Amino acid sequence: MECKSIVAKGNVCPNCGSTKLTSKLEGYVVILDPASKLAEMLSTGEGEYAVAVM
Repeated sequence: MECKSIVAKGNVCPNCGSTKLTSKLEGYVVILDPASKLAEMLSTGEGEYAVAVM
């Protein structure tokens, strides 16, 4: 829940190492190009991220 990365397997976020995970989210975005404007706006890299965490 720290970085909003979507974790499909396991109990630890591979992106930030957080164990505070939730299944309550609203919408998601997939970043394919870490150099894209969207990745820059979100300050993140390649991966799947929640838009809003409830």
